[in-house]
Amino acid sequence: MSKKTEKVYQHYIPKFYLRLFSTNRNSIGTYIFNVDRYVKNASLDSIGGVDYLYGEDGQIEDWFSEFEGLWNNTIKKIVDNNLLQIDNDDYEALLFFIFLSDARSKTTADINNKFINELAIITNNIDPKNKNIMLSEKIVEYKIPNYYPIASAEDIVPTMYDLKLVLLINNTSNQFITSDCFVCKYNQFLIDKKHILGYGYGQIGFQCFVPISPKHCLLLYDPSIYELKTKDNIFVINDNKEIYKLNKMFYYNSNKYLFFNNEYNKNRLDVLLNNKNRLKEDDCTILRSADDQYLIRMSNRCILKNFNIEFIKTKKEANKMRIETNMSAPIRPIAKKLDNGEYEPPKEVLKQIEGKKFFVQKKEQ
Repeated sequence: MSKKTEKVYQHYIPKFYLRLFSTNRNSIGTYIFNVDRYVKNASLDSIGGVDYLYGEDGQIEDWFSEFEGLWNNTIKKIVDNNLLQIDNDDYEALLFFIFLSDARSKTTADINNKFINELAIITNNIDPKNKNIMLSEKIVEYKIPNYYPIASAEDIVPTMYDLKLVLLINNTSNQFITSDCFVCKYNQFLIDKKHILGYGYGQIGFQCFVPISPKHCLLLYDPSIYELKTKDNIFVINDNKEIYKLNKMFYYNSNKYLFFNNEYNKNRLDVLLNNKNRLKEDDCTILRSADDQYLIRMSNRCILKNFNIEFIKTKKEANKMRIETNMSAPIRPIAKKLDNGEYEPPKEVLKQIEGKKFFVQKKEQ
């Protein structure tokens, strides 16, 4: 039996990330949805974590600690220099940071636990032998609900290598906010096509917004679908309306918390909070037919609302493409090659995780 780690409170939002929005490096402005509470100076030690979220042995928590130093250095260099001058190692580090920040979140944990619980309940209830034992409450959950999403990084991150990375610089009087779900997966192309199903990192038209400070936001996008005029991979936003749209997106994508600079204008926060509509907590749909046949559909948590971000344009050729609205969207060529086993990423690309037992050996859940 492995020894319990002393790291009981395990952060799913890295403290270094929250410090990038903090005025004093020790606290951050916070809005807590379930109690409708605004906190100007919430301690970084007591937010963005859950007891033993990644298990009691501390192995995964320690693994994250190894990489957070690298991610911190890379992102802080971008913020401090107002530049996106990065090498291949930095680029890969950012891709892993973005994917793993999504995979490790408490929201992802909750979605996975809901799915496995719903599956257990349905499996029990459709068995005639259990006709007198109809379950409806919480009966099962993962010991480490984020494990499989985290462990899939070595398979999913290579599908992101064809995405273009851009730094958005906020040159307005407003500030970027962030949240407990700060990786905002978006797809203006599919939304414009009225596509009703979810999408993932490998789908055509994928975009991803990640605020990294009150004045900086990373953007990943599919360059085969969109065009954005940049200089040195930087796009400067001078329009307050565009910042407001992005903050609305970050608000919409949040789950239980919003975070912002300690001096963030509370009036602007109140305007955002007037938008009552937010992305639902999970996307696990259970369909039941009249003859008691079940279909369980679980899709990625992603934004399907149109935020009309005007500085990113869809290419004319892409607008002409026909997409079936009720079927899975096409995947990009790189994802298709990986899926077919035709593409082998360079060995140096995965050197960040090479030899890590965590990825090599799957744990039983």
